[in-house]
Amino acid sequence: MSADYQLGCGTYTVMVQPRCGGSFTCQLPIATLAYNRILNNISQAQITVPLRGACCECLAAVNPWQHELNVFRNGESVWVGPIIDLEFDMANEVATIFARDLLTWADHRLVELADVDYDPTDTDLADAYTWLLTQAYCKDPWCMSYGINPVGIPVERFFPAFDKIGGETRGGRYPVIGDQLRELADAGVDYTVVGRHLWGGSTNVVNPILSNVILLDKHFRSAPTVKVAGSKMGNRVVAAGGQGGFGGWAEDQLAVEPVTPGPMTPALLNGIQLQYGLLETFVSSDVYDDVDTTITPNAVGQMGKSRYDLLYLPYAYIKGGDLTPETPMNFSQTLIPGGIIRIHIENTCRDLAQETMRLTEIRVRADENDEIVSIELTPLGSQGIT
Repeated sequence: MSADYQLGCGTYTVMVQPRCGGSFTCQLPIATLAYNRILNNISQAQITVPLRGACCECLAAVNPWQHELNVFRNGESVWVGPIIDLEFDMANEVATIFARDLLTWADHRLVELADVDYDPTDTDLADAYTWLLTQAYCKDPWCMSYGINPVGIPVERFFPAFDKIGGETRGGRYPVIGDQLRELADAGVDYTVVGRHLWGGSTNVVNPILSNVILLDKHFRSAPTVKVAGSKMGNRVVAAGGQGGFGGWAEDQLAVEPVTPGPMTPALLNGIQLQYGLLETFVSSDVYDDVDTTITPNAVGQMGKSRYDLLYLPYAYIKGGDLTPETPMNFSQTLIPGGIIRIHIENTCRDLAQETMRLTEIRVRADENDEIVSIELTPLGSQGIT
């Protein structure tokens, strides 16, 4: 296989730069480096550098949020985001820098409308996600592109504009946009940030770049850790919007998976429930207080179905598998969270032959001598829930 389609060995350069890029402020000598790429969450990077000479002088002028960390692997930028914290250990003459990817800006932006309410009817989840992200971004752009593919699930969202007389937002709420984006991810929007681009779309979209990748025993430095998860199992899921559930009243705000003609009785147990026992779970979200579950598809029903599809059986997933340089995955083009990978490994007690799994996290550890790339793979639809 061509080296272009292998993981290879990475050598690193780490730069500090002003917010949104531009000229580099300084290059950091690497004692240790760790960073990740992750599905449906904000990735992080951490670097420890020796405090000596010009490095100390440079870091003295570096500030959180004002500056970014830019990680280069073999000369190509693979991770970038604002510096959040700096820690100077003068006794041991090292500094540690902590950074998060660019979507972390959304956790510091509020929904704030001046004139017109946001109150669409049955808008696609992807459109609602894009609208929220645009509200955050347009206040003060952080130099990130984004694209969200349609999901096909309608949702009703309401955000009020300023009161035209008193100058206050009706309801007294300024929702944090990052929190709102995570709510939409729970309902069916997958997202991940790689460099300066956010990818997003349906949890069922198959990444065609990764669909032909097969990982074998020889692609792991040692046998990966396989975890069989049952602590969160649920083979009957009741999902509710803001007006349903324990204290609610609206039956059209409830969805049950799998569907039964009435309250559960022994006669209604299906094969899975008979095998493992009845494991009921309740999920709800106040965000979906206007969703009518009698109309399908809908966000409440999708929330329940996604949880059921994930939890109705115990599932095995790979946690912390270290890849070899010969792994048939290009770091920049195919090692992207959300992609689909086929697994055929035999060096484990749990059979993982011919499994199809979703790549949910890539973790990298590096120093001046070595690079270790680890991955986490979960069943399709799990979105990294462990």
